Amino acid sequence: MSTKPSLLAFFLCFQAAFCFSINRYQVGDTLFVWATSGLTLRTEADFKGKKLEVVPFGSPIICQGEKFGESDQTIEAVAPFHIGERYEKSPALKLHGQFLKVKFEGKEGYIFDAYLGAFPTPKIISWLENSDKSKVPVYESMEDWLSSNFGLVSKKVKELPFDEHKTTIIVYGNGIVIKYDGSIKGGTSSTIFPNLSLEEGYLIYNIFNGHESEVKRSLAKPDPMYDGLSFSFSEDGFYFFSGVCSFGIKFIKEVGMVILTSECSC
Repeated sequence: MSTKPSLLAFFLCFQAAFCFSINRYQVGDTLFVWATSGLTLRTEADFKGKKLEVVPFGSPIICQGEKFGESDQTIEAVAPFHIGERYEKSPALKLHGQFLKVKFEGKEGYIFDAYLGAFPTPKIISWLENSDKSKVPVYESMEDWLSSNFGLVSKKVKELPFDEHKTTIIVYGNGIVIKYDGSIKGGTSSTIFPNLSLEEGYLIYNIFNGHESEVKRSLAKPDPMYDGLSFSFSEDGFYFFSGVCSFGIKFIKEVGMVILTSECSC
């Protein structure tokens, strides 16, 4: 699935005015914890460093160090898995990062920054209980999250008579745009985030699409009726497949832009 050149060019014109991404921060900047289970604050910049405490999901932390450019360390966010007979085994999903000295509620320590983001996290609006009594958070919609944090700039809807086709373009502050195309045959969406890292794109996708929780749930309790789930990657991003839907996180390195895509057919 591709984004029309005219739509992409619209964002490139404004790209220079947007907020920093996780590839670039400095002392005093505020970042947010996007790991659903929280991030460990350590005494040293090492995974073997003594644990001070777990910083909860959504918490703001203050940078005590700087970062300019890409990181050379990785963590395995999702181990290799095989779910569904229609798909081959998926490789591990790895995120790049490095340890950052931070301050959290007056306490200083080090956090691995792969699960830190420049944007505030979505609000948890309710909880669902699984059959094993574990609880799963339900987040506000992406549109509500974007509106509350960046403000709604404009929304245009165009309807066409054939196939009940409808196109919606929503523009938010910070240059973020969502485009929906839908008909009785299926639908597509593209969400453009200027000045964002691939890792941050994945963090947003994971919260709103529940990739990590879906993999864990499917492996723990296989369903023979489930179509399956698959993951792949390339130099320009991450790609996910589930049933009749496909999803992408495309990173345009030259301009520091992330495009989240989805396509489903009926």
